[in-house]
Amino acid sequence: MLTERKSPSKLEQIEQRYTALRFERLADIPMQMAETLEHFRQEPGPEANLAWQPAAPGLKWGDNWVSAWFRGDITLPESAGGRRLFVRAQTGGETLFFVDGCPRGVFDDNHPVVMMASHGVAGRSYRLAFEAYAGHFIPGVMPAERKQPDPSKSRTFNGIELVLEREDVSGFVFDLKVLRQLVKALDEHSLRRNRVLRELACVFALVDAMPDEAPEAQWRPKLAQARAIMRPLLECRNGSTAPFMGIIGHSHIDTAWLWPLEETWRKCARTFSSVINLMEQYPEFLFMQSAPCHTDVIRREYPWLFDRIRDMVAVGRWEPNGAMWVEPDCNLASGEALVRQLLVGQRATREWFGYTADTLWMPDVFGYSAALPQLLRQAGVRFFCTTKIAWNDTTRFPYDTFTWKGIDGSSVLAHFNAIHCWPDPETLTAQWNWVQHKDVQDRRLCAYGFGDGGGGPMAEMIEVSRRVADLEGCPRTRHTTVGRFMQGIADELQDLPDHHGELYLEGHRGTLTSIGAIKRGNRVCELALRDAELACTLAALRGAAYPAAALLEQWKLLLVNQFHDILPGSSIAEVNDKALETFAGIETASRALTTVAARASVGGTTAEVEAGGALL
Repeated sequence: MLTERKSPSKLEQIEQRYTALRFERLADIPMQMAETLEHFRQEPGPEANLAWQPAAPGLKWGDNWVSAWFRGDITLPESAGGRRLFVRAQTGGETLFFVDGCPRGVFDDNHPVVMMASHGVAGRSYRLAFEAYAGHFIPGVMPAERKQPDPSKSRTFNGIELVLEREDVSGFVFDLKVLRQLVKALDEHSLRRNRVLRELACVFALVDAMPDEAPEAQWRPKLAQARAIMRPLLECRNGSTAPFMGIIGHSHIDTAWLWPLEETWRKCARTFSSVINLMEQYPEFLFMQSAPCHTDVIRREYPWLFDRIRDMVAVGRWEPNGAMWVEPDCNLASGEALVRQLLVGQRATREWFGYTADTLWMPDVFGYSAALPQLLRQAGVRFFCTTKIAWNDTTRFPYDTFTWKGIDGSSVLAHFNAIHCWPDPETLTAQWNWVQHKDVQDRRLCAYGFGDGGGGPMAEMIEVSRRVADLEGCPRTRHTTVGRFMQGIADELQDLPDHHGELYLEGHRGTLTSIGAIKRGNRVCELALRDAELACTLAALRGAAYPAAALLEQWKLLLVNQFHDILPGSSIAEVNDKALETFAGIETASRALTTVAARASVGGTTAEVEAGGALL
């Protein structure tokens, strides 16, 4: 049987149709809705004085900066007993999901269905709540986007459903997805590709092309036969020279950019709660989170979620790597500030988790100072990962994995990894093809998942990863941590090239000068904190109490505002205005600390120095 050329595109359409049938509706969940401009960390109670109203499908809500809370209860029917239970929510906005008061995941375009419970108990009642964000209109921030949606035109609520997974349908969808992707990844002359195509043609001839137009009893039994056809294709293994891709879940979340800091904390809660939910479903799933600052907000604002993160760190499934407090700009921040990023970040991670980061994780920063290797080694950091230098607009950087040597000769092992990707055959093959020196490099790290509020990894990504661990025609994969992957490079790869000096990014050059007031505010605060620490040290030598907590608080504020979209001035106006306000506050507090310490140094009493705290 000759294979029709249009089979791949037809199979993609079939995959999409069956994807829509993966979950069956069990019950609609009645909801109430209330709008607010406030950010709550849990379902708001009567003290919030919100105007709740019934929420029927088709309800319009929202405006710039507005959030809507939806709430309701569901008592499980008998048919749900012993089953994994999922919720399908169409709130109309980026949504944090709560079950019985605990954050349980995110609803967005990438995550339309979320597990509610791993084992349903018939007759049990659950309290469900959803915090949905309408967004905010920002005209003209992205040159390539001609038009952006305006949330002032309102969002639409289309209902909340309790659903059950048709696991055989899901299995068919993921088997087909992987093999269809494999066909796209392989050379058209490959025997493997053409044999896969031949068997997929048999699948196409077997299954119903329009399942939504036929009774379930007709189309569903055929899926088991189709999977039997595909199974031998998925069991074919690679030879000994297949390249290796280390894979780990990740979500790069800008601390501020097209949204203010306050929205970032909610993005973190949505993403991190989704990750914990996925870890409960997939024991092999690992996740890397890079910014201790983000963890600190979760610790303070969402304590239940922080406790679950700590549990996963303890068993090695959540990797709190990254080393610095945030991912700062590495051109404009002073050397002392970069030291503080490392000092504050490493200390916090050790305090919370007993973990010391071994990798500087900086995927999105606009160039890297030649001083960094020396600073990193002093902080116990041996590895460096980024993707940004691949964005050079003129000259491709000549290496992908190399030894990076700094000004004083200190060195770290550097690797250009991939982020925001899927662990599927097409993506993994493309990432391997990007590697330049395959004579000395046999692997690459791929951090899969959506960032910046996209919710991080998806269950679908993990399902795909299960099918590509060792699949002929696709790079071998294994779930790993960043530290373990980098240690493997250090132990096993020889003859890696050296690069001396700065890692210069040929792009984003305008960020070195944009929003000059932010640059000035940052430098003024760096100098003011230096003066305050010097004055407080001298005062301490005369017996005054050293205000360590007050100084650390001001340093943390400064470190956050050295984030690589705040200090460069590449964020929206709301972020810039807030940064200028924060810089002014840091300067005032630092000057006050200096004044108090100066009084102590010239003979003020301890009581006078302590009383001077009122200046803060």
